[in-house]
Amino acid sequence: MIHYPSDCRSDNMGDKKRDIEHKFLLEVIATYESLPALWKIKSDDYMNRDKKADAYNVLLQNYKEHFPEATLEGLRKKLNSLRTKKKTKGEKKEEKEKQKKRRKKN
Repeated sequence: MIHYPSDCRSDNMGDKKRDIEHKFLLEVIATYESLPALWKIKSDDYMNRDKKADAYNVLLQNYKEHFPEATLEGLRKKLNSLRTKKKTKGEKKEEKEKQKKRRKKN
C-alpha cells in the first residue's frame, strides 16, 4: 500500500491514489510483457526454472518500488488476478459483440 503525507487528505485523494497505482500497474505489466520467460509458453526460457526465477526477481524488484512489503507469492497472486480480469473483460466484450450481431440479424 502506498502511504501519503497527512496533508494530502482531500476529496480527490482517492482518485489521485488510484491514478498513481493504475500507472504503476501499467509499468509492472509492461515489465511482465518484456519477460517472456513468465508468459510465452513456446519460449525455451519458459521451461527453464532458473531463467523464470530470475525474471520473477526482476519483476518483484520493480513491484517493490511501490509496495516494499511485497512477496513473490503476493506478486504471483496479483498477476493471476490481472490475467483473470483481462480474460473476463475480453469474454464480456465478445458476448456483447455477439448480442449486437444477433440484434442486427433480427
